[in-house]
Amino acid sequence: MISRDKKKRIENWNNVFDFFGGRKCMMCEIQSDAPIYELHHHDQEGKETNVSSIMHHSWGKVEREIRKCILVCSNCHRIIHHTARERRK
Repeated sequence: MISRDKKKRIENWNNVFDFFGGRKCMMCEIQSDAPIYELHHHDQEGKETNVSSIMHHSWGKVEREIRKCILVCSNCHRIIHHTARERRK
């Protein structure tokens, strides 16, 4: 039996994919049905919370936070953070 929170997470992830126009990385454009996608806050100062920590909340709350994000695959997300760290050096 799937818990209510897990059902909500699945529903909200489907809403995220709809919001961003599908399962497609906004950087490399890879498309996959595998769970490879992450959300990256493009403005860290405007970030209120990690989206993963609120995925079981209402869609309205999730949507307010994902409006500050881009949908990327895990590889591109790591490249974004690596590049930012290198720039700070």
